[in-house]
Amino acid sequence: GFASLLVYTFGIFLKPVADEFGWSREAVSAAFGIAAMTVAACSPPLGYLLDRVPPRRVIVPCVAVFGAGFASLAVLTPRLWHLYAVFFAIGVVGNGTAQMAYARAVSSWFTATRGTALAIVMAGGAIGAIVLPPAAQVLIRALGWRGACAVLGAMTLVVGVPAAALFVREREAPAHA
Repeated sequence: GFASLLVYTFGIFLKPVADEFGWSREAVSAAFGIAAMTVAACSPPLGYLLDRVPPRRVIVPCVAVFGAGFASLAVLTPRLWHLYAVFFAIGVVGNGTAQMAYARAVSSWFTATRGTALAIVMAGGAIGAIVLPPAAQVLIRALGWRGACAVLGAMTLVVGVPAAALFVREREAPAHA
């Protein structure tokens, strides 16, 4: 999701991207700011949507757009607006790939152990923070930053989208007699 992949690996991609295009690190870092501000702006409408439709109908498209967006960095052009546009799109769907979206489904299944269930959801992001930065570094060394973006984005599409489609379910509200 957004935090595990984009936030925690951004610093690893910063230098190679800036070096390839001759952009300043500030210019590349502005893309991160765009994504962060877009996530913040889009979170209230996304929360509103999550309150009205089953979370899977929000999460699956958000993960698909996020994965495709991240993978598309592999074909980034030397136009800075292109980087900003991709990060804007990733920001729009960002919280639809994060704990905010999954918490809706998890909360519908657990009552007595809801805190534990939500802690496990949150731990997933922490595991991503531990695993993904070194994995990104290994991929960059082996495939270059473009190949690393392609692999990580494809991984999101190949693993994340089917997992969300198969396993994210909201518990039906009990019928009132």
